[in-house]
Amino acid sequence: MGEQAQKDDLFNSLPPKLKTLLWSEGRQLLLSSDMVSLSLVRNKTSSPKFYLFSDALVFVQGYAISATHLVELLWVESLLPPPTSTSAAVTQFHLVTPEETVEVQCKDLESKLQWLSALIETCGKALKLRLFLDESSRNLSLESQMELLSAREGLQYTFKRGSAEFKDANYRGQWKNGKPHGEGEYVLPTAHVLYKGKLKEGKFSGRGEMVWFSEKDSRKKYTGEFKNGEMDGQGELKFTSGDIYTGNLVNNKRSGYGRLEEVTKHGSRYCGAWENDARHGYGVYEDRLRFERYLGMWSEGVCSGPGIIVNSSGTYCEGTFVGGALSPSHDGFIIDQNERCYSGRLGPGLQLQGTGKLKLTNGVTIEGTFAGQWTGRIDIVSGVLEEPSAREDNSLSAAQVLAELHVASLDARIGICTAPHTVKWAPLFQECEQALGIAGGGGDIEASTYAVWEKLARDAFAAQDPSLSLSTDTNLTQPSVSRNSYSAKSVTLKSVGWRNSLLRHTRGSKFSHRLSTWTARGGGDRLSKSVALGNGDLLVQQSHSYTPSTLVSATTATGVSSRNGEEDMCSLRNHVASSTGDVGEGLERHGDSAHSSRPEEMRTHQNASVTHENGLGHSEPDSAVEFEHTVTPKMAIQQYVDKAFSTPTHPLGVLMGSLEQVFKDSYAGIGANRYLLPQAIAETHSLIKRLYGIVRILFPILSRDDKNMTNSGCPCTWGDDPDDYVAIDSGYELLHPLVFRRLFTVLINLYVLYHEDRDRRYQRGLNRLNTMSCEELVRFVRFPPSFQEKIVGPEASGEIVKVLSVAANRLKVINTVYTPGEFLQQFKDTFAQLNTLEHISGDILLPAVVFVLVRANIQHFGAYLHFLVDFAQATSEDEYVLVTYEAGYNCIRLEAPN
Repeated sequence: MGEQAQKDDLFNSLPPKLKTLLWSEGRQLLLSSDMVSLSLVRNKTSSPKFYLFSDALVFVQGYAISATHLVELLWVESLLPPPTSTSAAVTQFHLVTPEETVEVQCKDLESKLQWLSALIETCGKALKLRLFLDESSRNLSLESQMELLSAREGLQYTFKRGSAEFKDANYRGQWKNGKPHGEGEYVLPTAHVLYKGKLKEGKFSGRGEMVWFSEKDSRKKYTGEFKNGEMDGQGELKFTSGDIYTGNLVNNKRSGYGRLEEVTKHGSRYCGAWENDARHGYGVYEDRLRFERYLGMWSEGVCSGPGIIVNSSGTYCEGTFVGGALSPSHDGFIIDQNERCYSGRLGPGLQLQGTGKLKLTNGVTIEGTFAGQWTGRIDIVSGVLEEPSAREDNSLSAAQVLAELHVASLDARIGICTAPHTVKWAPLFQECEQALGIAGGGGDIEASTYAVWEKLARDAFAAQDPSLSLSTDTNLTQPSVSRNSYSAKSVTLKSVGWRNSLLRHTRGSKFSHRLSTWTARGGGDRLSKSVALGNGDLLVQQSHSYTPSTLVSATTATGVSSRNGEEDMCSLRNHVASSTGDVGEGLERHGDSAHSSRPEEMRTHQNASVTHENGLGHSEPDSAVEFEHTVTPKMAIQQYVDKAFSTPTHPLGVLMGSLEQVFKDSYAGIGANRYLLPQAIAETHSLIKRLYGIVRILFPILSRDDKNMTNSGCPCTWGDDPDDYVAIDSGYELLHPLVFRRLFTVLINLYVLYHEDRDRRYQRGLNRLNTMSCEELVRFVRFPPSFQEKIVGPEASGEIVKVLSVAANRLKVINTVYTPGEFLQQFKDTFAQLNTLEHISGDILLPAVVFVLVRANIQHFGAYLHFLVDFAQATSEDEYVLVTYEAGYNCIRLEAPN
């Protein structure tokens, strides 16, 4: 008798009433509990009968069907009981459906195997898996077959049970072990919600999109990260009003850093900290209805604490806010664009309410009791008037002149009632540290470094292939260390017992190191630590190889030793430089846009032959030999960090992109105010310091802080032997070129606003002096008579004019640079060019500087000069250079026509 006839006879053997109940066209009965025992574990007395058909498993109670489960949506879990379990547990297994798990039991192990085989084979054929259709699956164990059937896709199911929200919910997508798992789409008719995206064990988890269709719900659409069924992580939330929130959420509520665009208020915008769905912490709010901007602390959705208000008319006000308004019980400070200012008691709406000090534009000061509106009538209840006094001593030292150049110290009253810079944008840094896997509390930096690089590697692999899960024995590709080639070698990634294999302490040149041995030794006693991104692992190794007290030497990863330490170092430099190409998923796609945030007018410097602060301003070397002599560890780290900053998928890229945006929101646009410049200066310093703290976790080779540096730029607390030092400088050299490239436009615009009056007068002086001929200008700047004759006299050779012209052209380069170090270098190079003049002296130097400034004709020179003084680390010699330029700048300003 054939197999088909046996199945027909099996179905025909059922009672007529039951046969009518179970009949369906094309259905075949494969197995039943009447033939092979199967019963419920917890309800043996009233256990239903089980009928396995080609399309479904049917539970029958008496002559009624109690449940029908399609085999496409049926999973089998075979229990593996412990050795001490009873024989009954060996015969049990689970039937898993989308809404329940049924525990069943057979009378013996043979019956269990028979049921398992029939169920697995039926599911495989129903899913049309070729492995089961051609019966080659019989060569696999039952466990392997169940594993193959655990993940399924393209299946649809409507839930009948569950919570009210999920009642009648329809799901279509990927499944795993009876739960929606992977990519899928949910329709929740009761909650009027559509979800499409990632799921994990039946819950929304990962990247997804949720749309609300209920008119009662203020939310319209969310696109972002989910966790445990809730909006949790980075995402974009759109409201029915048109408002858009972009940022972090926790448990379906806005928490952490977020940005809200209020379409209902003509595009008003808030960016800052949130907690429990309300603005809480430091934030910036731009009110497009009132044309003003608030920068300060918030609590439960209202302004609360120290804050600043600036408006489009140029008014700047800082004070303490309570319940969303200025508190008259605290002192504040207010100043307008005409430099009329008041410090004292301030109330809501810029009301003067109590004692204070008022300074008028003509310099007259009134100290007393005030009332009235700042923008209207001011009533002086009582007060004492004081006339302005002229400066008694106009002879200032170079140090005093330089001190006056620092914008942050020009008005000591500005910044008294403002939020601490350490709390500004704290959620952004916290989210970056969380994404990097940095544990809080200042633990072991070495352990944190390993954890960060491992997480970066795993995230990068997961982003490239979500199905790839890095276990402790996952093979990664590590480049073999070769002088001229970069062949790949497979090494094993281990998670147990990682530690640096320091083989030998080498004395001599700071760069005469060899690579550590990162391959397994002694049966796993010394195991590999290559956990970076693709071929970026050498960069991680290098960051640990240059330890403060140990200069490491070792064989290469391939086991082939180089002939000498210098050759090893050249090879290491090449590999470290090449490793900067991989910082995470999306780097190659976005790497070319590393300079995209640079202002358009600044991009012309890219191909200029100038010396950059990072030493990378020269053209790329043509040969590997030349490259070996140009790449340093600091440069390799800097290249990596630069690409990380420019990569939207890297945690540092997310952080830097957000910092660019909030800096622009704070200090650019309609709320740009020159009195915000001291805040921007202090905030920039704070951002660089905190960024450096994170980067140093990735590269412990870096100095602990800027103060812990010798004059040569080496850490000074790790011993007396100069060979123990590492030639890696502080965050000033490392991060300034990277950060200022992204913040320069906003910063320099504030400097231009702050120095607008002085620079306007300076420009008028330039325009007047540039109408003069060379001879007229030489005589005007008052060179000594003997020197004038050498320039414009009968025997003049033209060499001096040529030197001055070269110096002027060199100074013009400051229009193409953006970092303090580059500005300072151009000032010094121009100054050095002037020092090539024969018999240079003080009475020649200042007129020469004035001549160069006139011919260079640089707009906003005062803004550039003061930007440099505020951020560059100037030596005493540099201060002399800057004071000379300041003197020349003032000389030209005095020549402006009235």
